[in-house]
Amino acid sequence: MAGTHEAHACSCSWPPEAETVEARQTWRLDQAKDIVTGKVVTVTAAEGYRGAHGLPAVAATLRVDKTVKGSVKGAIKLQTGFNGEDCGLAELLMNAVANDLPVTLELARIRKAPNQFWVHSCAFHRLETR
Repeated sequence: MAGTHEAHACSCSWPPEAETVEARQTWRLDQAKDIVTGKVVTVTAAEGYRGAHGLPAVAATLRVDKTVKGSVKGAIKLQTGFNGEDCGLAELLMNAVANDLPVTLELARIRKAPNQFWVHSCAFHRLETR
């Protein structure tokens, strides 16, 4: 077969009772430790870093305007995968910049990297409206 490649897919696990998008978002919110709302200031290719499966990664800077859960404040650095197959949220971050809209994101702290967080599509996230 010509053009065969290793398959990759993002697979999120949910409790069996979380059958709807709303139920999954509620479950994500309940499980989260750190959730913030803020403005995406920059989005760039992450230099020297590859995400899951060696795929390109994206770096962003987020100005935290509101802490929903946890104690994260100020300007923070984000990393995410590039697209759906690696659970990345690059499209959401680009959409936020392009439309000048805030985002609400669950953050996963990156060990040994103060003020840097990983964001992914299996966690709580949404593009806010004005």
